[in-house]
Amino acid sequence: MVFWSFGCEASLLRVHQVQSLVDATGDDVVAIAVHTPRFPYEEPLAAIRSAVTQHQIKIPVVHDTKYLTWNRYNPEGWPATIVVDPRGRVLGTQAGAGDIGVIMNSVTLGLETTAAIHGQRKAMHSAPVSAPLPLPAGDLAFPTSVSVRADGALVIADSGHDRLLIVEPNSAMTGAVAIAEIDGFDQPNSVVCDDADGIFVSERAAGSVSYLDLSNKRRQLLTDDLLAPTGLMIDRDGSLVVSDSGADKLYRIIDGGNDSVVMGLIAGSGHTGSRDGGAGQAELGQPTGLARTEVGIVFCDSASSNIRLLTDSGKVATITGNGFFEWGLVDGPAHKAMLQRPSDLAVLDDGSIIIVDTGNNRLRRLTNRRIRTLGLAGLNRPSGICPLASGHLIIADTGNNRLVVTDPDMQTAWPLDLHGVLPPPGIETSGAGVSSPTA
Repeated sequence: MVFWSFGCEASLLRVHQVQSLVDATGDDVVAIAVHTPRFPYEEPLAAIRSAVTQHQIKIPVVHDTKYLTWNRYNPEGWPATIVVDPRGRVLGTQAGAGDIGVIMNSVTLGLETTAAIHGQRKAMHSAPVSAPLPLPAGDLAFPTSVSVRADGALVIADSGHDRLLIVEPNSAMTGAVAIAEIDGFDQPNSVVCDDADGIFVSERAAGSVSYLDLSNKRRQLLTDDLLAPTGLMIDRDGSLVVSDSGADKLYRIIDGGNDSVVMGLIAGSGHTGSRDGGAGQAELGQPTGLARTEVGIVFCDSASSNIRLLTDSGKVATITGNGFFEWGLVDGPAHKAMLQRPSDLAVLDDGSIIIVDTGNNRLRRLTNRRIRTLGLAGLNRPSGICPLASGHLIIADTGNNRLVVTDPDMQTAWPLDLHGVLPPPGIETSGAGVSSPTA
C-alpha cells in the first residue's frame, strides 16, 4: 500500500510507480492507495474524487481522513510505501518516491514466502476496481496552465484531455475561439510561450520537458530525466528555468545549438525542507510556479506553503514565514502571513506578485512586503496564472475545469467562454456544474 496526499507531487509520482508495478505483476499483487490528507483542502470527498480523476489513478483508493490506517502502519511521511504479505506481516517500507526497485524486492520476497507457505503460488484476489471516473463535460478537463503568445493567442494546458489548445480571445476577454489543438501529451502540466512562435511544455508524469516549434511543426524533447517537472519560466537570457517538484530542485536548460541542450542545477540540495542558504545547499519543498523579479527568481515552495526567492547572487531566501507543517489564510506582513500550498505566481508591472493560493482557493497579492487576499472567490484548486499586456489576469481554475479572467483592477471576474473546441475522440464525459466566480 502507498500512503499519499494528492497535493504532494512526490506522492503522485509514487502512486503512478506503484500502479505500474501492479500492471507488471498482475493478480499476484494488490495495491491500495491510502489517501491521508496533509492539507485541509484535501479532506472533502469531492476533492479526492476530482483528484483521482484528474491524475488518472486506477488502483483502489482509501480516503483515510481520520488517519486510522495511517496510525496502524505509522508511515511517518508522504509518500510512504509498505509491503504486506497475505498474513498481514510488513515485509518492507520505503519513504519518498525513490527507486521503486526497493519495493519490488520486498514484493518478490513476499511472493516467494507465500509460495513456500502454501506449497505453490496462489493468485490473490484483486480488489474490484471500477473504470476510471469519467472526465467532466465541457471544453476543458482540469486545465493547469495558460500562457500568452506574441500574437495575443492563449495556449492552454488541457491536462485531462492530454492536449494543448490554442485559442484567440476577443478584445473584451469575455470569450475565445479555438484555432488549433495539439495532442500526443501525457497530462501536460505547464506551458510557456517564447517570442519565436514556440511553446515549452512540461509533462509531470513523463518527467519531461519539450519544445514545440510551431513555425516548423516540430517537437524537440529537451529532457526526460526529471522526476516531476512542474513550473516553467523563460529567463532574461532566453534560458528555461524548470522546477522539479519530485526532486526538490530547480534547473536551467540552455539551448546548445544543433538540437543539443545543456541542463544544470541552479538550486536545491535534493533534501526536502525549508532551510535557506547557498543555492546548492538550500532545502526546497516541492517547488512549482516561477517568475522573474529584479533581484532573482521567485517561486512557490508548495510543500512548505511558502514563497521563496533564488537571488541572482546564488542564495535562497524565504519571503513568507510558514513552518514546514504550518498553513492557513492569514494576511499581514509577509513573514507572518500564511498560505496553503501555493502553486503559481505572476509578477505585475508595478512589481507586486499575485500568488495562486491553491489550498485556500484564493488569489493573494504580495506588495511592499505585505500579503493580502484578493476578493475573487468561487475558485476550486486553481493552479496557474498568466498576466496579459492589457492588465487582465487569466487563472487556470483546475477543479472547476475552466479559465477565469479578472479585470486590470481585479474588481470583477468572469469565466472565459470558449468556442469551437472539439472534444477529444473516445472520451466519455459527465456533467458537473460550477458557480460563477465573484470578486
